[in-house]
Amino acid sequence: MKFYRLVTFILIAFSLSFSLQLNVDADESTKIITAANFPYSQTNAISVPEIPSTYIKSIIETNSGIKITWKNVNAAKYQLYRSKKKNKGFQLIATVNNSKWIDSKTTPGTVYYYKVRCYENQRTSAYSKTVNFKTPAKKPRLNFERNLKSFIKKHVYRHYPCNVLVNKYVESCNSLTSGKKAKHSRQFNNVKLQGSPRADNWKHGNAKLSLKYTTAKKYYNENGTVKSKTFPLKSSGTKKVISRYEPDMSRLKKGDIITYSRNGRGSHVAIYIGKFSNKSKLIDYLNNEVGIKCNNKTSWIKSWNGNCKYWVLQGGMGYNNQVYICNNANITTTNDGGSRLSHSISLFENE
Repeated sequence: MKFYRLVTFILIAFSLSFSLQLNVDADESTKIITAANFPYSQTNAISVPEIPSTYIKSIIETNSGIKITWKNVNAAKYQLYRSKKKNKGFQLIATVNNSKWIDSKTTPGTVYYYKVRCYENQRTSAYSKTVNFKTPAKKPRLNFERNLKSFIKKHVYRHYPCNVLVNKYVESCNSLTSGKKAKHSRQFNNVKLQGSPRADNWKHGNAKLSLKYTTAKKYYNENGTVKSKTFPLKSSGTKKVISRYEPDMSRLKKGDIITYSRNGRGSHVAIYIGKFSNKSKLIDYLNNEVGIKCNNKTSWIKSWNGNCKYWVLQGGMGYNNQVYICNNANITTTNDGGSRLSHSISLFENE
């Protein structure tokens, strides 16, 4: 009897012990579930990896737009912001999974401010330091006065057909790249004209030229300050010029090539100098801004077209194709049989 009581006691004790262990396991299981469901609780916090930060390394002018590059820190995504003001007005312009973006929606000649940050798992890093970049002029243009002085001195009194004079004018743009200033003013060199295009070729945009010009690059350090700025040469390749129908003389710009038409065909071509109310105003411009010494008796300045205020440099007319300046940008002669201004070509608008 005592033996059975002892066995019963042992069984009861073992049963109680097993039940207590189950409760302990259940409590531990509850803790694990709690930790899984509430990872940010004070009692069971799980550390979250910090989002890496990045910074803008370079901004480069390209034919497609402004290319912004930043440090690749293997973030899931990057957010690029832009503003026209340094400390406010920033707007998100791109969310990408690589470390570069081309901003093609910019206004020429405008200063833009950029900053970037990393983005992943609905969280973001701090912004990078703000950097700035000024977009280039809409198109590289000719510094006309710089070229006109040497061109007039070299070619007036000569005898060229109109297209030969214009072709020489285009190729003379090579001289605009000499000196230290050239790299900073988007001037040209290695300008080459394919063949010897005639007036009708210029009118219909079939004249082709190639050139090299400078473009801007800015490199930045992590603090957002400029590390270096360069102006590498860029080649245009051989491209057709852009010829536009332009009967309105008021829209012409100094240095434009203008073509005249007769019976639908380009018949004459000239170099537009500018608008001057009379011969004396033109002479003042040539003396003071261009640096050409001339006066009212200068034989290669002719006022043949009444009160026309628009002046051109041209060959292929007058005595034996002599090169001269005249106020006949609208028509080659003052009678009804003359060729009339029809198209304009702005150098070097195809870039």
